[in-house]
Amino acid sequence: MSRLRFAAALAGGWLLTGCTVAVAQTATERCEAAIRTLNADSAGSGRAAIEKDATALIKAYGCDAGDKQVALRAASRRLTELALADSKTGASRDETLARLATARRAAQTWQTLVALADLSAAARDFAVATQTYQAALNDMAEPHGGEPPVPADRRAWAYQRANETQMLAPDQQAPPTRDRTPGGLDQVFNQPSGERGIEVHPRFLPVTFEFDSADMTQQGRTVAERWAETIRGATINGIVVVGHADPRGTDARNDELSARRAETLATFLEANGFAGRIVAVGMGRRCPVQFSTAASYTRDEQFQIMRRVEVMPGSMLPAEYCHGQVATRSH
Repeated sequence: MSRLRFAAALAGGWLLTGCTVAVAQTATERCEAAIRTLNADSAGSGRAAIEKDATALIKAYGCDAGDKQVALRAASRRLTELALADSKTGASRDETLARLATARRAAQTWQTLVALADLSAAARDFAVATQTYQAALNDMAEPHGGEPPVPADRRAWAYQRANETQMLAPDQQAPPTRDRTPGGLDQVFNQPSGERGIEVHPRFLPVTFEFDSADMTQQGRTVAERWAETIRGATINGIVVVGHADPRGTDARNDELSARRAETLATFLEANGFAGRIVAVGMGRRCPVQFSTAASYTRDEQFQIMRRVEVMPGSMLPAEYCHGQVATRSH
């Protein structure tokens, strides 16, 4: 065999004796290797290594989607922990925001979303804050294999913070779930209490009224119209509507006004297609908001949150609501 034909034979794989031939990895093998690397680094490496590994895994294809998602969610949580730790030791807000954004690109875990929402709330960007808190609520409601359940007090805190920030950003709508059912603050109207671990909490509606009146403002009417559309598709047979006032004014006036405002919303929802039973009551100023831990609002912002109409699924006011205080019945 000539020297030229011998070289060609080697290249074509005819003669393998004494040679080591590297076999290329398949896409599945490369992806599985990327998962193993990311899992190992998420368990003990620094931020830069995890970010690099997560970016590589995001681009990889061919492996089990569930395994890939589990690894990326673990990386997102670890990157969030590192970002928050760095923020306590000198990292600027912009640096923390950028690091959390990288964590969010890996996976939109509720831990990452809550951290981002906290930054927006601290910057008084309540529109972004309430949307991000509500996205976190959606993630909390989803089953994620291998992850521990979200602590009930953590879920309740996130729900309350989403309530508060939406009252300060009334144009924002609750984001739907992945299957397009009511999500965010409205998820309690989509399934019975206890399903997916969701507890029933009062949902604040940012329906505003004219001063000293039960007539909705134009903005309040827009909010009511949007929510009426949401509630028409909910899987519940009844709701309770509770009007509240801020601490200013007399009890007699606030009781009467809050009951009339609850009645206004109840009548509006009935006229716009809700076929279930509606109970409307007023609490006046006797049931002030129990603000979420670490909340920091101005006095005017607190009053704006207090002047609320709350809605919750059911056919009667829960016995423990507002420590059992008697409401002024309207509807």
